[in-house]
Amino acid sequence: MAEAVTEVPEKVVARIGKQLAAYKTCPNKSIIVKLLKQAASAFGKLQQSKSLEVSVKPLSDSLVMHGLLDHKDKDVRHLVGRCLCEVLRVLAPNPDFSDAVSRDIFRFLLSMFGELVDTEHTYFSERAKMLETVAKLRFYLVMLDTGCEDLIFKMFKVFFSVDAAPDSFRLAESVIKHFGEKMEHSISQFLTSCILNRDAVDSVIKESYHEIIVEIYRIAPQLLLSVIPCLTHELLTDQVDVRIKALNLIRKLIASGPHLVLEYPNLFIELLNRFSDKSAEVRLAALSCAKTLYMTNPSGKESLKTLSAIQDRLLDNDDKVRIGAINVVCELSKINLNLTSSDLITQAAKRLRDKKVLVRRKALEKLIELYQEYCTRRAERNTLRRTEGNTLLNEHIEEIPCEVLMLCYEKDCQEFRPQSLDLVLADLFPFSLSIEEKISHWIFMFSLFKPPHLKALRTILSIKRRCLINLLICFISRRKLAVVSLLWLEIFMIQGARGYRCLFFGFISATYDVIDIFSVIVLERLMEILEVFCIDSCCVEAERKMEALVAKMASCFPDPAKAKDCFQKLKELKDNGVHSVLQQMLRKGTILDSEATKGVYFRELGDRKALSEFLLLLSKKCSLNIFGSEPVNYILNCLSGDKAEKKHLKNYQVQLLLTIISAFPSLLRGSEKQFQLLLLEREIFFNDQLVEMLAKEGYHLSIKLSDIYSSLEEICLEGTRRQAKLAVSAIATLASSSEQHIYSKLCKSLGCMAQHSVSTFEAQEKVIAHYIFEEIFQQNDVPASKDLDIFDEASNCCSSCKLKIFGLKALVRSFLPHKHTSLNRPISSLLGVILQMLQHITFFLVFSENDDAFIRLAAARSVLRLSRKWDLHISPEIFRLTILVAKENSPDIRRSFAQKINKLLKNHAVPGRYACAFSFVALDPLEDLRSDALKYLEEFVREYSKGVQIQEITTMQGAANHPLYLVVFLIHVLAHDPNFPAPDCRDEKTYAQFLSPLFVTVQALVNEHLVQSDVTLNSNASLYLRSIFSAIKKAEDAIDDQMTPKLHLLAEVGICILNSLNTNNTGFPHAPGLILLPSSLYKIGPSKMREA
Repeated sequence: MAEAVTEVPEKVVARIGKQLAAYKTCPNKSIIVKLLKQAASAFGKLQQSKSLEVSVKPLSDSLVMHGLLDHKDKDVRHLVGRCLCEVLRVLAPNPDFSDAVSRDIFRFLLSMFGELVDTEHTYFSERAKMLETVAKLRFYLVMLDTGCEDLIFKMFKVFFSVDAAPDSFRLAESVIKHFGEKMEHSISQFLTSCILNRDAVDSVIKESYHEIIVEIYRIAPQLLLSVIPCLTHELLTDQVDVRIKALNLIRKLIASGPHLVLEYPNLFIELLNRFSDKSAEVRLAALSCAKTLYMTNPSGKESLKTLSAIQDRLLDNDDKVRIGAINVVCELSKINLNLTSSDLITQAAKRLRDKKVLVRRKALEKLIELYQEYCTRRAERNTLRRTEGNTLLNEHIEEIPCEVLMLCYEKDCQEFRPQSLDLVLADLFPFSLSIEEKISHWIFMFSLFKPPHLKALRTILSIKRRCLINLLICFISRRKLAVVSLLWLEIFMIQGARGYRCLFFGFISATYDVIDIFSVIVLERLMEILEVFCIDSCCVEAERKMEALVAKMASCFPDPAKAKDCFQKLKELKDNGVHSVLQQMLRKGTILDSEATKGVYFRELGDRKALSEFLLLLSKKCSLNIFGSEPVNYILNCLSGDKAEKKHLKNYQVQLLLTIISAFPSLLRGSEKQFQLLLLEREIFFNDQLVEMLAKEGYHLSIKLSDIYSSLEEICLEGTRRQAKLAVSAIATLASSSEQHIYSKLCKSLGCMAQHSVSTFEAQEKVIAHYIFEEIFQQNDVPASKDLDIFDEASNCCSSCKLKIFGLKALVRSFLPHKHTSLNRPISSLLGVILQMLQHITFFLVFSENDDAFIRLAAARSVLRLSRKWDLHISPEIFRLTILVAKENSPDIRRSFAQKINKLLKNHAVPGRYACAFSFVALDPLEDLRSDALKYLEEFVREYSKGVQIQEITTMQGAANHPLYLVVFLIHVLAHDPNFPAPDCRDEKTYAQFLSPLFVTVQALVNEHLVQSDVTLNSNASLYLRSIFSAIKKAEDAIDDQMTPKLHLLAEVGICILNSLNTNNTGFPHAPGLILLPSSLYKIGPSKMREA
């Protein structure tokens, strides 16, 4: 029974074969479909057997005979394919087809497999089954034996392009793995031809030869031994797109097998050459190859050569290539945070100073991502190795924040201004990083910091602090504290500055705890607003002050104009949830939950997206998201510890702590006990820095002066001069009105005390001044003190002279208080003392000429310091004697004086008229001093000429600091010089020597290379000098009429000097009608002279 069942399908196949053979021509579709369906069904029940050949042959012959292999109908083609696969199955392994028929069958099946790309077709599963059958039967072996290599390549193309049919890939892999040796010659010949002369290749798959190479290299790389070296041809071709495609191919080959560059060294050499290709696109493709190469074999010498090539591209002349190189460096660094060529990271970080803004922007983005990844992975390793100690920090990666800080000095892009970088620093570390990890990074960064880095960080923190201050003032003002302002004004008038500060401070702090982080400047600004509220009921002036405040806040943002507009819109909002969120943030000093904040902003503002985004930015800028109280507490704990391995870091810990506290002093709140214990340990090397913190920010701390006074007093009495100054400043900061008796013991630092505690000094001013005059200036046996030996400008004079100089400095400082405090004492008595010192009065009991010179130098330097605030009170006599210190006998005195004036002029800290001293030192007998003075004079002319219009000389305010106006003061000094040649003097050398300062000055003023202007402006300068000299000739001396002829002579000499320098005397349209001279030196002459 079983045999009968198995015979039925065989007979069915034989019958259908005979029926088809009976047709002389191809039957219609319905007949073919009907018969082939029956045959396909019957084949499914047959097993492989050689005995079936007789029954199957009629059908197989009919399929070929009637041209069904070329039939156009898809249904017919599908059934033909099914039947052919079944014929191959039951007659395997030798279906006994002729070579021609086998080729036609294979071509037909390839066309069927190409339709596998349509995965949604109803025949897809049956087509896949047909492919599986052909693969299992290895029908392709028949094709290799019949020389159908072209169809083999076509098969590769079909199989590699049909992603949805993994069986096709397996079939192709099987062919290459088992019969690669037989195909090697044909494959190599075809692929080599495609590389060397693709246009001459007659094949439909020649455009896909790169894909074929990749797949063959993955399966059997030995087949390509003669092909891959030919890729150098494509790397050297003139066509850019061909070189790029070749590099992409090499990248894929490297990813498939890391030994490519080892096996083909010539190819690797040419790959390195592509890093300097003339095409930027090719260089970018080479960078992509380099990344893949390093990732496959990081330790190979080829990888090291590749890293060197990448580093060169960081300085590429194309910004896109530089960006690509930065991306590659950062990606490779993430893979291996300990790159063998760590300098690569340093060089990439330097791209933050790139000339192109786009490069800086991309570099910042990628380097911050790298730094965050580095911090995260280091923290993870530290967690795993907690018992073994922390992982060492990578110096090259830690330099990234240093380079980020240097962006503060960029001026050509708003997003890199210090106003923007606080947000970058806030996101520098991953959010999940612990305080311990963050501070360890900051401390290590401080070990790498140079002065510009520290200045940049302090600038960023200062801007953040200023933004917080101004926003806080705005909110307090919105609550209209004018209701109580009269009360506070009364307190201010009764209690003075200190009482006002304490009481008002307490009132505001009841509402805003975070106000403790700010100095008294906040309260002074608030006071200004409150005064306006009280005086002006219309609040017009208050509105103006609020607008100025908004402008100050806007300046803290990357785009001040946009920020100002948003602040204005925010001001127009009613008191709603937006203000509540901001006030809550200000109270806590920390940023609130971002999602909750966004919800409030968007709910309150609706579709005003720009304002919502601005408020989120404002929230970030006004939060303590860079440093908080926890880091401060942690640093103090570190400083208190005695771990030997961390002692070398304590100096940097102190620097970091001082930087934080200088910006946000209230962060020390809650850590006073630790701070106080450290302060009392006099043996620690960083005690000076702790005292400095206390001096600057002590009034924010709840530390009682009585608890640490003995320690500070010891510093005053036994420490160096600098330490004593710091200690006195700290005492002045912490002292209350009931503790003012302590100042009687601190005479060594009177000047510092006078500057830091004006009210206290003024209370004892008469006693202190009397002591200095009677006990210091008029005594010659004052006991020496060891700390006075540390005094630079007086290091060569006796101790008595040093103490006199110190007493003078104390008096001078008492008239130069900090924080612009107003003084009620006249300065005339001090100026009288200085005049006597400059006049060599023996009142001071100085018996040594050397000491006398140092006294005069100290007096002259005191005049320079006082001129910042009291210049209008300095008489012409004091000014003249001060300038003539430049002619002192001692070269050290002359050099020190010239250097001091140069430094102050550079900082615009003294009026420009003091540059007259350079005119005398420029004639010094010492060549180096003479050269320095000429350089100082030229720098003065160059610096003070910038942005100054010559026409400004016609106003006293503009003339005062104009370099041309220097001759007005110099001529007056020369006219009153006791060494002025006598009227009957006929010695030309005497006159020439005396008038040389005027010649040197005029020559510098008309030097076009110094004023950096065109010839017209230089000629204008000459014209104005002539006008000045003419004005002097028409004036008289305001101090002594007998000096008037000398003034006129010197003015005439000035005109002659201009003539000798061949300056143009042509008239110009901007010639002044009037030259103003200082009334303290000159007065209007007789009418005859004016008419002349």
